[in-house]
Amino acid sequence: MHVLDLNRAASRLDQWEKSGMLRLGTPRSFSRGDVILAQGPGAASAALITRGLAKVVADDVSLALLGDGDLIGEEAAILPGLIRTENRVTVTIAVTPVTARMFPAAELRRFLAANPLALQTAAQGVCTRMLTAENRIARTANNNAVHLLARVLCNLASYGTVKGKPGNSVTVIPFGFTQSELAGWIGYCTETVGRALRDWKSRGIAFVSPASIRIHDRDTLARIAGIRKNSPAQAQPGWGRMADRQVTIDALRSGPRARRPVPAPAAARRPAPC
Repeated sequence: MHVLDLNRAASRLDQWEKSGMLRLGTPRSFSRGDVILAQGPGAASAALITRGLAKVVADDVSLALLGDGDLIGEEAAILPGLIRTENRVTVTIAVTPVTARMFPAAELRRFLAANPLALQTAAQGVCTRMLTAENRIARTANNNAVHLLARVLCNLASYGTVKGKPGNSVTVIPFGFTQSELAGWIGYCTETVGRALRDWKSRGIAFVSPASIRIHDRDTLARIAGIRKNSPAQAQPGWGRMADRQVTIDALRSGPRARRPVPAPAAARRPAPC
């Protein structure tokens, strides 16, 4: 991915191992649905996922899907003052069985200060999240909900298992998401996501539930997403924490359509587009 990129995950874990990060903290195992880490005012812990998938949720919105090599809560180590003044609480929940290394933020801060390779790897992760958020803003401005939702499912399909014979196969992803989570990822309301999913179910394209995702027609789903054959999916569920206050330069250059005012504070913000 940033979160769904298996090659990048392997590279990140290799960098963490070289830096000595995999010897830091205490190893822990989590079952599906377990809370790995909760971050909010006074956050003082961090974690490194070494195996498995986890989702980051805040205010009932799914912000990210994280995988092997992803660091959680590094803000508590790098920017402790910012974390203490934020009111929002983010919770990282295991989507599959997860193994992680858990450590106090202060210990991570000291380790990063003394280890340039680890600091560089952490910085790469933060920059990737920011880039993902920028790309997400640009996609939301220039694509409709059905297009974006199809791209998310095509991306998640990389974690699925193909069952059946060619021409009559189904891709089964052993975890699922609620319509609210999917709506949060693409920036549209739950009702819009629900209409698209009901349409795809009736047409035999895909079926999504909180427990699993079954894609029956990947070719049609890819065409809806605008993904050319043999081309990797580009729209990934990713970190959305910059979406409320940042517009990309590319979006600004694309014309008046993209020059939207900065959203109002959360209390006065209008519902997501339907």
